[in-house]
Amino acid sequence: MPPRVIETHLMRQARLILDLEDSLVRERQGGKTHPRPFGSISVSLVARVREDGSREALAPPLVLVLQRSRSDYLLWFGLVKRGGPLLRVQLAGRYEVRIESAYYQPALRDDIVVPLANSAYFFDLKANEFHPLNH
Repeated sequence: MPPRVIETHLMRQARLILDLEDSLVRERQGGKTHPRPFGSISVSLVARVREDGSREALAPPLVLVLQRSRSDYLLWFGLVKRGGPLLRVQLAGRYEVRIESAYYQPALRDDIVVPLANSAYFFDLKANEFHPLNH
């Protein structure tokens, strides 16, 4: 299969697709690029959001095991870390997601619906004082 077909197939199978951008790099490049973040990124499901908007905290949070696509999207196929070995989970519903990194401020969204393949959730990551371009 050609690489583009393989990527399209993978994205259809993903339970969650994330589109992360570095806002500082984009601003410095005149807003015409879609730069991906520096360094490692941790993505966790921290709460389930009920229909009435109330939150049910997940303690501890579920750390998502992600794969990067050829187009630099982050894909989640249902594997999580929760203290011990990797677990495959079948989740459905609305969740609050937290993104953390050494170079960016923590980012939260509470409108993430799982599963939702073929659509990516955008996160505009804001640099913190440790970002490489802040030195």
